[in-house]
Amino acid sequence: MAWYTDIDTVYVPLNWGKRHWVGAVIQLKIWKVLILDPLISSNDAKKLPRLLKPLVEILPVIIKEFAETYGIDCTLPETFTYERLVNVHQNKRTGDCGPLTVKFIELHAQGMGLDELTDAKVDEMRMRFAIDLYEECVGSV
Repeated sequence: MAWYTDIDTVYVPLNWGKRHWVGAVIQLKIWKVLILDPLISSNDAKKLPRLLKPLVEILPVIIKEFAETYGIDCTLPETFTYERLVNVHQNKRTGDCGPLTVKFIELHAQGMGLDELTDAKVDEMRMRFAIDLYEECVGSV
């Protein structure tokens, strides 16, 4: 598979400060990273440049060094831009940001809305994750 032609979006979970998970949607064709944050209030907008600088600056370097871009009309920027999406479900309970980040990535990849989740759906999702992990590691419930 070739970057830019076959692959134009990459999804990555990010851990901020060893305590908070967010999803990153790396859009290769427009040099942008979308942040899917299940608890926006945990990091105000002033902290974003510090949190995202390493990622948005290293992405062009990684692409230049490791991706096969010959024959593709693209000029790499010095840095990617970023945007934290605000139309995502906000969950105030501690311990939900990891599972929610995984769910946000799944929903975004399928083109579904991230604001339609409810706390009840999050509870169901966590239970499903727990059952799936148990069955994978231990056996049938």
